[in-house]
Amino acid sequence: MRDKLIIFFMSVISLFASIFFIFIIDTIAIIATHAYQGRLGSDTTAYILRFFNNPTFLNMLIAILIISIFLAIIYRN
Repeated sequence: MRDKLIIFFMSVISLFASIFFIFIIDTIAIIATHAYQGRLGSDTTAYILRFFNNPTFLNMLIAILIISIFLAIIYRN
């Protein structure tokens, strides 16, 4: 039972780590693009917030959540 709980919590932690990793990589890419184009500033912040409000990004997060739940169910059995 203890091993199953450890695997479940590792799956949940990997979910949040992957969300955080995606957030960091995408934010760095947006900042680098805006810096290269010479329009770094408040427009960059608005673009980052608009990007993470994108349905495609939300679908990606939902897919990661479903995959991690599926892996937790597999490892639980």
